[in-house]
Amino acid sequence: MSVPPGYKDLGGLCFGQLKVLCYAGIKQYASGRKRTLWCCRCLCGKEKVVESTSLYTGNTKSCGCLQLKKATKHGHCSKGHISPEHAAWNTMLHRCGPMAKGELRKHYYERGIRVRVRWKKFKNFLADMGLRPGPGYSLNRIDNDGGYSKSNCNWSTRIEQENNKRTNRIIVYFGKRKTLAQWCRALGLPYNQTWARIMKFGWSVERAFGGSVA
Repeated sequence: MSVPPGYKDLGGLCFGQLKVLCYAGIKQYASGRKRTLWCCRCLCGKEKVVESTSLYTGNTKSCGCLQLKKATKHGHCSKGHISPEHAAWNTMLHRCGPMAKGELRKHYYERGIRVRVRWKKFKNFLADMGLRPGPGYSLNRIDNDGGYSKSNCNWSTRIEQENNKRTNRIIVYFGKRKTLAQWCRALGLPYNQTWARIMKFGWSVERAFGGSVA
């Protein structure tokens, strides 16, 4: 396959760990943009087809092994093992990215929930968040309308995250603010029955709680 007229032949050139072997076609986007594709061989021996723009900008410097080597250095991502911290970081990037689909896209990307630039690198994320306190903890945003950053995130339990949902009803009772679930746990009340009394039958909080004091 020969390089079309008007396009530079990158054959034989090196970009990072990649050496261009030959022209591999043209990729056309919906916007009308066209990018040449090049078959490259990495220093590790693997071959990969890369867009010319990615080669010029340095966005792609290897077949992927370079990133894997960097990730493996911190011991959180290696063949056959991904730590909970690295998994949480990956999930965070995916749900806030333009490639997210369905409910994830609706609740994160389309709401404008973004990841701070510093956290695009795992080592920075790990330095700010540290290791999980235990198996029952996961990454949580303190302000549900805010993005992912050191000041707005912590490791929390599932119960703590449930209390932080946007859909939770906050109830002020005896001057204290808690979610209905928190009040039910504090007062020893059945949640479903108490929810129905307040939300379905219109009982006052005082009546539903029976005058109990936490």
